[in-house]
Amino acid sequence: MLLIRDIQQEQEMELIGVNTLLAYAEDIVILGISQKEIEEKVKRLFIASHNMGLVVNEAKTKYMVISKQTTPKNNIKRRTKERLYITYLRPKATYACETWASTKGDEEKLSSFERKILRKIYGPVCNVNSGIFERRKNDEIQRLFNKPSICQFVRSKIIEWAGHVWRAEGCLIWKVMVGNPTGKRPLGRPRQRWLDTVKRDLSKINNTFSIDMATDRDQWRRIVEAAKDLNGPY
Repeated sequence: MLLIRDIQQEQEMELIGVNTLLAYAEDIVILGISQKEIEEKVKRLFIASHNMGLVVNEAKTKYMVISKQTTPKNNIKRRTKERLYITYLRPKATYACETWASTKGDEEKLSSFERKILRKIYGPVCNVNSGIFERRKNDEIQRLFNKPSICQFVRSKIIEWAGHVWRAEGCLIWKVMVGNPTGKRPLGRPRQRWLDTVKRDLSKINNTFSIDMATDRDQWRRIVEAAKDLNGPY
């Protein structure tokens, strides 16, 4: 720690107010925006280490670069791009979707977002007759993706969360869901509530399904899986 403290005393180890020297135990990471900058910081680390009788293990030292040139578009497989979308982009776009009272307009926007991403992943298709590259049709994109769409994913998460809430009978979150606040409603059509969304999606799966079935966990899991097969505005 004395070594790190000695190096960090200089403001040159900061980039836009962010510390560019990270350390945990005997592991050290040095950040920089150019190779020259990294080399200068490493030299200072070597000097400070030598003054304290320490030696940097060069065999375990790595120089890594992150840039657009390192990963060109054609260098990444489609399967990898799909995985990046499913594990990174989609969770960001659907954060806290379990609590959404989504409307048809919301679903159309989500579907449009997903189609835009998938078209980037799969690229255009060449027309055999004209020789011109054309955009892929919506059904072709979904066929290539061959996974539940973003709207189907959101529906399944909403129904899954509804089961957790319904089984928490007596808790605050359950009381909020089943509660009926008193007072006068504003003029116009009542706003769609989250519970209305749950009931709507359940009726799409089967008209006989109700949220009371959430008490049976196994049966509710099957309902959640069935929600992934519901057709959206794709």
